[in-house]
Amino acid sequence: MQEQYQQRAQPLNEISAMMTGSQVANPNWLNTPSSQIATTDIGGLINQNFAQQSQNYQSANQNWQSTMGGLLGLGGKLGAAAIMSDERVKKDIVPMGTVFAATPEGERRELPISEWAYKDDPASTRHVGPMAQDVERIDPKAVKTVKGIKHIDPRRVMGGILRAA
Repeated sequence: MQEQYQQRAQPLNEISAMMTGSQVANPNWLNTPSSQIATTDIGGLINQNFAQQSQNYQSANQNWQSTMGGLLGLGGKLGAAAIMSDERVKKDIVPMGTVFAATPEGERRELPISEWAYKDDPASTRHVGPMAQDVERIDPKAVKTVKGIKHIDPRRVMGGILRAA
C-alpha cells in the first residue's frame, strides 16, 4: 500500500521541487494505527472457574460436615440417657436437609435435620439435629417424655440412621 502511495506522490513531489527550487524529498507517512484486540485469557478463565467450583464444593462440604457432626455428636453421647429435643423448647429453627432413618420394621423414611438454639440459652448457641416430633413419627420408642418435654434416645436414633444407610 505504501508503495502505491509513493508512486502516486513522486511526480507531485518532483513538480513541487522544480517550482520551488528545493530538493526532491521522499514522502513520509505516519504509521497507520492498527487496532489491537486483546487475546482471551483462556488459562485464567479456566483457573477462575476451577476456583469457583472449589469454593462451592467446600461450602457444600462444610454444610454436610456440620450436619453429620451434629448427628454423630448426637450419637456420641452414649452416656446420656436422653437428649432434650422437643421443638417447643427451641427457637430460630432453620431446616437444613434430611437423612434416611429406618423404622423398627426396616422401612427407610426421611428424617428432617434442623439447626436451632434453645430458648433458655442466653448465648443462643446453635445446634444441629432432628426434632423429637420428627423422630417420634419414625420410631416412637426413640422418644421419651420427661416432665412434659420430649427427649430422644441418641443411640436408638443413630441406630435407625445407620440401619438405613
